[in-house]
Amino acid sequence: MFTEINKFFTSNISPTHTVFYRGDRAVSFDEYSHDVACMANIFSQIDKDTVILYIPDNIYLFYVCFMGLMQAGKDVVLPAMLTNQNIGSLQNITNIIVTDQHFKSDVFTFIDIEQNCGDAWNFCDMDNRRLYFFTSGSTGTPKKICKTFHNLAAEVAQHNKKQGDLFDLSPTVVASIAPYHMYGLLWRFLIPLSAGVPVDTDLIFTPEELQNVQNKFKKILFMTTPSFLDSITKYQNQYEFKNNCIGIFTSGSLLDNKTSTKTFETFGVSPFEVFGSTETGGIAFRQQKYGPLWTVFDAVKISLDENNCIIADSDFCCARPYQTSDVVEMQGNGQFLLKGRADRIVKIAEERISLPEYEDKLNSHL
Repeated sequence: MFTEINKFFTSNISPTHTVFYRGDRAVSFDEYSHDVACMANIFSQIDKDTVILYIPDNIYLFYVCFMGLMQAGKDVVLPAMLTNQNIGSLQNITNIIVTDQHFKSDVFTFIDIEQNCGDAWNFCDMDNRRLYFFTSGSTGTPKKICKTFHNLAAEVAQHNKKQGDLFDLSPTVVASIAPYHMYGLLWRFLIPLSAGVPVDTDLIFTPEELQNVQNKFKKILFMTTPSFLDSITKYQNQYEFKNNCIGIFTSGSLLDNKTSTKTFETFGVSPFEVFGSTETGGIAFRQQKYGPLWTVFDAVKISLDENNCIIADSDFCCARPYQTSDVVEMQGNGQFLLKGRADRIVKIAEERISLPEYEDKLNSHL
């Protein structure tokens, strides 16, 4: 096990240890540290504290720039998607953007990430750095959620402790999820980075690509979503997967019991589901091989309001305690049965959809 994430760069890690795979090329800890230091030097010249980071296609470059911004003492805004049509909505937050995309804007300053830079940097604590995520809220407008790096680091430490036995088997993390939202940022970047488990930066889109990475690596941990597992198991008889997937992790929406069962039949492991939100971080987990109940994580405390909605309290929450709209039925021993939502938020293919927001958009066309 490596050290906790916010001390990662100052720990005694072998410079040759592989932390990422980019295609067929291994990226060592020394190379990644060098690249982060280079970006930190560039970003330290920015005269504003808050920066937008939008690199949608080059996952390794995203990893380097994200950590470089943290090290340069910048707060990071992580939009889910940027276009020429919606980029202006962020100008009230900052007008500085790090991206490899081309936008038409006279408002924003775009940072050149291909310039020459120094490769020396005194790596520092990142606990107080802020990150801004966006998600739909019940008010019908996108909701900005602020979390500190400490919130993320605390959750990283919890999952590394709980999944230590799997990480000790030296697998490679592969994923069908991008690292640009809370679940992806944690599970395919910060958690394996802190645990010393290498990550394959190629994104898996198809069953054939999953077969390819299984052939590429001796053991894999697969970070994915319910919709991807559902698409695979619907056609499970058409594909043959190697028996080297030692764990499957999923979040974003509920996993259907039928899909969970078929996933176990296909890969020999029951998916580890994480229940929570961007605001709360992980709250509970389950593997449906053992039943439908959710078990609250050791580091999380929950109580119920008068509507039996969860009130979560942990170091992962953006506010403590945090009131949710998730209705549950407690079963004792820190377990509960999820009953639904008290608001009008629905999940479609892991996308949180605010029905009031869609109604507002439709009404605007009347």
